[in-house]
Amino acid sequence: MKQAERVPNPSAPASPSTLPTPRIRAYRPSDLDALFNLDQICFAPGVAYSRAEIAGYLRRPDSRAWIAESAAESGREIAGFVIASCDRRRQGHIITLDVAPARRRRAVGSMLMETAENWVRRQGGSAVFLETAEDNLTAQAFYLRRGYARLGRIEDYYGKGEAAWSMGKSLAAF
Repeated sequence: MKQAERVPNPSAPASPSTLPTPRIRAYRPSDLDALFNLDQICFAPGVAYSRAEIAGYLRRPDSRAWIAESAAESGREIAGFVIASCDRRRQGHIITLDVAPARRRRAVGSMLMETAENWVRRQGGSAVFLETAEDNLTAQAFYLRRGYARLGRIEDYYGKGEAAWSMGKSLAAF
C-alpha cells in the first residue's frame, strides 16, 4: 500500500464564494463510503486508494482522520478530509489530503492540515512528513507555503516513471 499525500491539481474551477465555511470534525465509521467516493473523484485510478486501503488506515491505532463538513441543500456535505498518523518515534505522516473540486482554494486544505499537524504536536511529534507527486506543482506550492521542504525524490512511487517528492516540516519551530 502506498502512503501518499496527494493534493490534486485544481482542474475544476472553484465554486462561488457563497459556500458556507466548513467545520472540522473527527471521522466517524459512517463516513467511509463518502471518503472513498471523494478519493476516487480527487485522484486517478492507480493513485486513488481502494475502500479497503482507506479502511485499513482508519483502523490503525496510530492514525486519525478529520472531516471538513458543511451544510448543503441535501444535508451535510464533506468538503474534504485528511488522514494522518504518528508513529512510535513521534513523527507524523500525512497519509492523504482530499478536497472536493468545488472546495479547492477556499482554505479547506489548510484547515485540515492545521488540524492534523496540531494533533501530531499533541502526540509529542517533532516533525510531519508526506509524499506528493513530482508533477503536482500546485500541491508542492501548497506545502512549501505551509513550511514543508522537499527532502528527496522517490523514483516510481506511483508506478513506473511516476516519481514523488518526500516533504517534511519540523513542528518544533511552529
